[in-house]
Amino acid sequence: FASAKGLTGTGTQMPFSAQQLAALSPGQQQAISRAMSGVGSFEPFLQKGTEAIGQGIGQLGTAQQRVAAAGIDPSSYQQFMNPFMEDVIQKQYQDIADQGAKQQTQLGASAVGAGAFGGSRQGIAQGEIAANVLDQQARTGAQLRSAGFQQAQNLAQQAAQQQLRQAQLTGQLGQSVGQLGMQTAGLGQLGQQMGVQDVNTLLGIGGLQQGQDQRQLDVT
Repeated sequence: FASAKGLTGTGTQMPFSAQQLAALSPGQQQAISRAMSGVGSFEPFLQKGTEAIGQGIGQLGTAQQRVAAAGIDPSSYQQFMNPFMEDVIQKQYQDIADQGAKQQTQLGASAVGAGAFGGSRQGIAQGEIAANVLDQQARTGAQLRSAGFQQAQNLAQQAAQQQLRQAQLTGQLGQSVGQLGMQTAGLGQLGQQMGVQDVNTLLGIGGLQQGQDQRQLDVT
């Protein structure tokens, strides 16, 4: 005990100091701070990515509905029919009838001039005029209705094609939005991974700083 006391007493040649521990280096402190602040930093990106994916799925659903509705219904042409078609046809009927009436008048005047008014020949001619009037009315009505139907059918086909194009564009938009959502979520994950790499780098540098400080304390 006396020898041990002599080693630490006043005037000894081998003084001993208490052990000291190096504090955390600035690099380690910065690494800890970044690690704490970086926890959960990917969550906003993940949330936005999830929302974008949901929007994309919604757009795809809308596109599917539009594709289903784009089929041509055999009766779809009806909504494109000209509502005034029958009025036009009736006007044409009246014009043809008026022309027939004029011919009948002219026939009667000719028969009077020839002294054959009311004869059999006049009756046959009047019957032919009446038949011609009915025939012309029938052909005119058929032509107008056929033209109106064809026009309405063309418009219905164009509308269906337009719906199909819109459905395709909506589907493409949905896919793009969904991909953007996945990219956004991946960006958040990548950002966190890069943050972890920074933290590891700072921990390595901080460890070197702390080790150097400890060695300086050990030799003091």
